[in-house]
Amino acid sequence: MKYLIILIFLPVLMACHSPKKESASKEEEKESFPTEKTGNNQPSETVDTLNNPLHPSWLADKSPREIGQMILDNKILPTDNDVTFRVMDSLSAKNADDRKFYFKVFIKILEKADGALAEMVGTPATKYVEIYTSEFLDQSANISKENFNSWASFVGWEILLSSNDDPVKDGELFIEKLLSNCPELTEKDRQRLKSFNNIVMRSIRENQE
Repeated sequence: MKYLIILIFLPVLMACHSPKKESASKEEEKESFPTEKTGNNQPSETVDTLNNPLHPSWLADKSPREIGQMILDNKILPTDNDVTFRVMDSLSAKNADDRKFYFKVFIKILEKADGALAEMVGTPATKYVEIYTSEFLDQSANISKENFNSWASFVGWEILLSSNDDPVKDGELFIEKLLSNCPELTEKDRQRLKSFNNIVMRSIRENQE
């Protein structure tokens, strides 16, 4: 009788102990699987954020000049992100050779500017022309008429958006500043600047509410 009772309870005892062994086996497998540890000893996934266009750190290891060259080489497309904004801000760099390089990049950006990006090009375009008026006339002599007119239109749009009172008056003051920056111009450049200023004012008036 005693042996019969032992035989009856033996399967029950084995069933109670088997899940623990399985759980222990899973824990061993989990411990043996390699994971990357953070500074707080917490596991994390390895993600290459520098090469992920959707991540804020995209191309953070690249200089604006490197990014600008990538835009010129059609390796990346300019869009409304910090990467493109860093390049556009460099248009007014202190070094003349740098400005010459970024001028070419900015023209490329202008050609691609639409949507949200189009709303952002006006500020660097206006700043550059206002500070380096003569240089702008020299550099723009080699660009297409379409790009020249587009630049002026973006400047007019920027003046309109940034005006706190009378955008037409602000546009006229801006033009006076450009004229005072380069009083001695060839007749050809004078006519080009006049054309630029006319497009600026037309852009303001046509888009004014």
